[in-house]
Amino acid sequence: MSIYNPTQATKVHNVAQIDTQDTASHTEPVKTWTDISKICAVVSIAAGIFYALFSIINLTINIPALNTALAISPTDRNITGTVIFTIIWVALFVGLIAHITSRRLTLKDGSANTLGPLESNPAPTSSRRASHSHSVKIAILGLILVLLVYHGIFYPGVITWGDWSTFINISAIKGWFPYPTVWSFSNLGFSNAVGSSFFPLEVVMGLGAHLGAPWWLIERIFFYIPAVVLCYLGPFLLLRFLNYSPWYCLIAGILFTVNPYALVLISGGQLTVGVGYALLPFFAILAIAYLRRPSIPRALGCGMVLGVQAWFDPREATLSIGVSIVVIAVLLLWKKRAILLPLLKPQTLIIPLSAFILQLQWILPILIGAPPKLPASFAGSSSLSSLSFITLGDALGLFHPFWPKYIFPHVFVMPAIWITIPVIVGLLLLVPIWNKTIIPVALTIYLAFSVVLVGANLPFGSLNTWIFTHIPEMSAFRDPSVFFGPIALALAILIPTAIFSKQPSSELSQHKSVDWLGSANTKLILGIFFIILLVTSAFPALSGTLKHDLAPRTVPASYTALENFVEQHNGSILWIPAVSRFANKQTLEHPSIGADKIPIDTKGNGTVNPGLIYVSPSLSWLLNTPRQSLNKYHIAYVVVRLDATSYGSAYPYPETLEQTLAVLKHFKHYQLGSRLRLYEVNAGANSPFTLDGPHKSAKNLKWASSTTDSYTVTVNNDTTNSSSNSLLVFWQHYNPQWTAVAGGVTLQHISVNGWANGFVLPTNTAKKVDITYSPQKGLDIGLDIEAIFLLLGLVIMIISGIISLSKTISFRRGI
Repeated sequence: MSIYNPTQATKVHNVAQIDTQDTASHTEPVKTWTDISKICAVVSIAAGIFYALFSIINLTINIPALNTALAISPTDRNITGTVIFTIIWVALFVGLIAHITSRRLTLKDGSANTLGPLESNPAPTSSRRASHSHSVKIAILGLILVLLVYHGIFYPGVITWGDWSTFINISAIKGWFPYPTVWSFSNLGFSNAVGSSFFPLEVVMGLGAHLGAPWWLIERIFFYIPAVVLCYLGPFLLLRFLNYSPWYCLIAGILFTVNPYALVLISGGQLTVGVGYALLPFFAILAIAYLRRPSIPRALGCGMVLGVQAWFDPREATLSIGVSIVVIAVLLLWKKRAILLPLLKPQTLIIPLSAFILQLQWILPILIGAPPKLPASFAGSSSLSSLSFITLGDALGLFHPFWPKYIFPHVFVMPAIWITIPVIVGLLLLVPIWNKTIIPVALTIYLAFSVVLVGANLPFGSLNTWIFTHIPEMSAFRDPSVFFGPIALALAILIPTAIFSKQPSSELSQHKSVDWLGSANTKLILGIFFIILLVTSAFPALSGTLKHDLAPRTVPASYTALENFVEQHNGSILWIPAVSRFANKQTLEHPSIGADKIPIDTKGNGTVNPGLIYVSPSLSWLLNTPRQSLNKYHIAYVVVRLDATSYGSAYPYPETLEQTLAVLKHFKHYQLGSRLRLYEVNAGANSPFTLDGPHKSAKNLKWASSTTDSYTVTVNNDTTNSSSNSLLVFWQHYNPQWTAVAGGVTLQHISVNGWANGFVLPTNTAKKVDITYSPQKGLDIGLDIEAIFLLLGLVIMIISGIISLSKTISFRRGI
């Protein structure tokens, strides 16, 4: 089974002969660098085998003296393991440099190497049509195997677990269409400009809700199914696009989807990251297609995929750009200077421009309003250190230390079987030098991203800490595990090539001696180990022991009863100890506030830094003077969760559940079932707008909303001749982007209770006040522009596809 298409065999042979004839004077240097590459391969493979054997012996015998000598303890994941894997990394890196150097010496100039990502697809033939049918069958087979692993997503019910922590009811989803709101009403309100990258998808989800789709269907259509299906199809199509055998493609797709990182990502609830991870190979396909033949439709497709990837997770889109930079750098080192020609064409500008246009929904709100601030927990090297769970061994072995149980922050030591991956990669350095540009490209991605994946851990911790603290916006990567994506994609190319590829006879004729480590028997053995590794990775999901998001759940009856109550009663709800994943909808009429998000200082006074959310150290602010404290935050109802520990939100306070219930028992109680206690504590706090001052006795204060960013408050005063000003209070976090206008005059904006918005009403002000949140206008305009751009882009790509298809049909018919 060869990765080379039969139509290319002659071309490979001819290029090899040309290289040999034109570079005879470089024979000795080439041999020297080839020998260095083989030595590095032996070193990396030997180090990996040593680590695997030692791990097995240490687990079975556990020799204390040996543990002491090698500085290993049951909890030590850094000392000896780091040394061994650093040796493997250095050996692979030096071998890669030797591999590239020897190839450069065999080329007369950059034009000699015509194969690789810039290669054009062979002309259509009947054999290729038959091969296409065969590929489809193999692709379906692999997809069935993958879906068996993730079978839990097809069970009926709502899926909520891990980071996928919120059940969103349909009434809230309907509010996303036609425009979601930049301002989030949860937890006393905050600007969600950073999270608005996801808003285009929310619009479509809102439309689906209006068409009658339930939440359990929406979450599968938009997240679970794309995360699994695209995760498999991406590598399969990428390798097929590079003319690999369909069976190679099947192995690549399964490896990319059923590795510990992908399983933790999808089963742990990081669904937006999971879809972004799945789109990485599709961006690679379109980028390679553009490099082969630059055109406006291909540039549009590349930029649009990058933009959609950023909708799900901007970090994954950034990784796509980073991978592209690495690829270009390696190709230039590989003496493929022709790579610069398509990049210098004006069509290339369409790629970043398209991606930029598809991000206007968050760029415009930020430009209109003040730039949002990330929580303080995102800043500083301590944030990186606290989430650096991955060692260099984990990185090289594609092993997520949270697999298989994902009990954050508990980590598992990498089993010896995962050493198979870097050992197999080491085999690539033993393959005779041939025109496989994709190999050094993938190997460079594998090594480069393993450096940043370890975060603050050895041996690259100091470098990564410097990068994290000195490069702007790197704080978004405080969880380094996201760098697993490029590594998984690189291994999806390297592993099938190293194990299952056969060397072309033309290459063997030029290299008579092949080391025994690169023999067919060795590849067979490692191939078996690799298959065992895949089965080991998938077994927890197949056996049902890997629950998490793969186990759908039924919304408890208590929460259904609460939802029915909320539909009939407006007002903010305080959740103790924290907002449940089954909480009610988040709207201006029904905001939910987690007790862990109440902004207080050590004295119990409300303090707010706009854009940031603080965690309360205790519930003493509530227990001492409950009614006064609840009035301070304009809370109408309190929900106490009796099932908090069941959903991972245990009481983080020194006060007990019994103390909390004892304080609240004097308030009106509603029976909602066995899981929740609901108390009405402030019946007058049902409106998000209230009056204070001489007009406080107003009989009617009415408000209405025309859009998600605009509210009209009508004040009917009893004392219109009062000489004092009144204060209109908007019970959301103070934010300077909220403005109030009455009679054409912008009202003075002040902070109330240290956190809420107050607007000063002059003595003889008009009775109608218009309150708006200015960044929302940027979101609305951005979404409109994106919709028009997507429609035009798709039309151009469809027309281009029809033209290309007609040319192909004409060629086959001989017209």
